[in-house]
Amino acid sequence: MDKINNKEAIGLILTLIINNFVFISSQILIQTCSSSSIINTIYISIIALIVSIIICLMFKKFEGQDILDISDYLGGKPLKFIIGFIFISFFIFSISVMLRKLVNCLQIIYYPFTDIVYIILLFLIATGIICSFKNNAIPKVIKMLIPLFFFCLFAALFGNIKNFDFQAIYPILGYGNYTTFFIGLSNLYGFYGLGYIFFLPSKMENPKKLKKVVITSIILSAILCVVSIIPVLFMFNNSLNNGEVFPLYIAIRYIEFGSFFQRLDSAFLMIAVIAFCVTLSIVTKLCIDIFQKITQISDKKPIIYPILLFIFSISTMINNSFDSKLLESKIYIFTFFIVVIGIGPFTLLLANIKKSLKLKGIKNE
Repeated sequence: MDKINNKEAIGLILTLIINNFVFISSQILIQTCSSSSIINTIYISIIALIVSIIICLMFKKFEGQDILDISDYLGGKPLKFIIGFIFISFFIFSISVMLRKLVNCLQIIYYPFTDIVYIILLFLIATGIICSFKNNAIPKVIKMLIPLFFFCLFAALFGNIKNFDFQAIYPILGYGNYTTFFIGLSNLYGFYGLGYIFFLPSKMENPKKLKKVVITSIILSAILCVVSIIPVLFMFNNSLNNGEVFPLYIAIRYIEFGSFFQRLDSAFLMIAVIAFCVTLSIVTKLCIDIFQKITQISDKKPIIYPILLFIFSISTMINNSFDSKLLESKIYIFTFFIVVIGIGPFTLLLANIKKSLKLKGIKNE
């Protein structure tokens, strides 16, 4: 991607997190925590903020460098290749799961007689066209999407207040402290956009503002995540846990703003589709950049199609809702914690230790 300013960087992270949360995480979060879902969302938001601040602090000694540059410093080209390959695999796998989830929803609502393969291909063809152009308009599209995100989510909140059952918040701690604060910690994967932070410094016009950008992104994401959980919890509680259609979409269908706004649910789904196309393009472009950096190839275009083919293969391999639920609730969460919470920060930590020892050695001399 081209260099991006602070607002565009905030928009990128916000788009990644909100897409993942609305499409996947919100259902699993409510299923896990029930009436304590709001508390759990605030709790994991605080944890995400702490993790992101720690990551930013560890980047301080490597201003303007991403995780690949730091891996090269730490262990040379072999480690750089391994880290790059791990992150590419994680991004491709996670976006494939999100794609299948969205496509399942679209098929149920609008295209019940259309083969799901064709719907997936439409998304991938659009992404391939976007990624083929050198000029990057994605951040500009995101600037228009963010206000629409806020409008849809707050409309779902305030437009449905009359339909709320406020008793759904009891018991306050749902299934108990252990579930809310220990098992519920797994819901941190909702902040999938944390994985992008490892590559953000090298893409920013002003990498010194990394910490400010990341903190702002996490706080805004946390607000929107809480807002998206409230109407689902107060309207349906556990009754929509196993459905393929997004609970927030169903909540928006209940809104009545008079005869002028009769199809707000369609507008929401249209925004969701556009937002996901942007997310898919961001992830694809990021994977292309990573691959180019670890292999030193000069032309990016031939990489686009193998990456899209991998996404297509994984998303079509998910045969039924059982496979989808297994990937969402088990494997997806596991890979997030291994890569984003484990490998990424651990690599940064070792690089910081190496640099500190090196500087200490120079001072002693």
